[in-house]
Amino acid sequence: MAALPAAAALSSPAYALGGLQSAVAGPAAGLAAQDPGAVLASLRFGMFVHFNPSSVVGREIGWGRNAFRPGEAPGNQYHDPSVKSDPVYDAAYRDFLPAEDWAPRLAAKAKAVGMNYLVFTTKHHDGYPNFRADNVTRSAYPDYADTPMGRSGRDLTREIAEAARSAGLKIGFYYSQRDWTQPDYGKADYATYNGYMRQHLDQLLTQYGKIDFMWYDSIPYADRAVFQPPSLYDVPRSLQPGILVNDRAYTNMGYQPLPAELAGDFDTPEGHVGSFNVHRPWESCISVTPNGWSWQPNAALTDYPTALRMVSGTAVGGGNLLLNVPPMKTGYLEDRVNSVLDQVGSWMNYHERAVVDTRGGPYRSNQVAGATYRDDYLYLHIFDDFRTSKLRLPRLGAKVTSAACLDGRRLPFTETATGEVLLDLSGYSRGAPVFVVELRVDRNLTIDDVTSDGAAWAS
Repeated sequence: MAALPAAAALSSPAYALGGLQSAVAGPAAGLAAQDPGAVLASLRFGMFVHFNPSSVVGREIGWGRNAFRPGEAPGNQYHDPSVKSDPVYDAAYRDFLPAEDWAPRLAAKAKAVGMNYLVFTTKHHDGYPNFRADNVTRSAYPDYADTPMGRSGRDLTREIAEAARSAGLKIGFYYSQRDWTQPDYGKADYATYNGYMRQHLDQLLTQYGKIDFMWYDSIPYADRAVFQPPSLYDVPRSLQPGILVNDRAYTNMGYQPLPAELAGDFDTPEGHVGSFNVHRPWESCISVTPNGWSWQPNAALTDYPTALRMVSGTAVGGGNLLLNVPPMKTGYLEDRVNSVLDQVGSWMNYHERAVVDTRGGPYRSNQVAGATYRDDYLYLHIFDDFRTSKLRLPRLGAKVTSAACLDGRRLPFTETATGEVLLDLSGYSRGAPVFVVELRVDRNLTIDDVTSDGAAWAS
């Protein structure tokens, strides 16, 4: 991941209009589906886990290593390139051994929050393998076998993969193609390093069961040809049929434009809710600690209303939310992080049908409201405080037959001569940062019903 100076909760101004993929696959649909948009729509909400020895010293993962960063563009370089190692960060792995039950607890939390998949950092830019890499002696951690983790015989990647599946979650592997500590990479011998990396990929994609997502995070600031495009897509797809691969396999921080054939299955806007787009699948990755991805003491924390707006804002925009959580060195989450997640989970427990297995639209999202739909149901997500008692909905081309809160309370509405719907909210309070209304229409909705307008308060 890139370093995070700050993370915006929602895009501003209003989201741009897009289009849609195809009919929605049900929540139980397997990830062998060929339509990435359908697969992502069936899940909508996932947990990102940035976790490795950086949590021992409480620094940002990768970027908290105060030393030269080979292969990085000038803007990403450490301020003193003559410093080749960090005696504190680089030694943290010798004290890294999470609690035995960290993975089941984390997976259970994800499930309780309403998340449907989990993506785990198998290796970040600092090169530490969160798995028992067969070629670890070629890394910067040749004494791995003598560390507490090495002696334990444990494999964190296996632990979290098994825990996620046991909890009913899909599993994805984050893997950074950059490796600031690997000797061949440090010499810019990327051809040799590519072989080292390919050994990792082969191991991760053949020894850990069914893997549903491959989540890359950018190659070095160099010519991508040495990484043999499109092999970073072909290898996962050949070893894990049906796997979805993100758009970062061959991105390199702006050095070369990314051709469409190397764009992967979905886009990954970082640190903010992506723009409304239902033509191209996308997944926003945002950390619940907005200034960093891994655990750091006293880090700023996103509050519940903002986190909930992320969940709702991605869904109405046609995208997914991959919400990052930072475990402490034990592998457990701080109580304050759990508190935010629990509040989101309480909302999701009641509103899941308005998020999961839906498509963004048909109304264009804005700062007042957005919508999701499934078949002949439309879920209006109202973000703004009720300014008046009437919310004006654009002409849809389908007749609204009923309107109700999710608890079944009916909401009055009228249709104007021009086909707009006026939803009467008098007498109702939001009760949560996002208020959801369920509308029923007289036919199934499709991409052709996506409007160029959004909801607005009636004057």
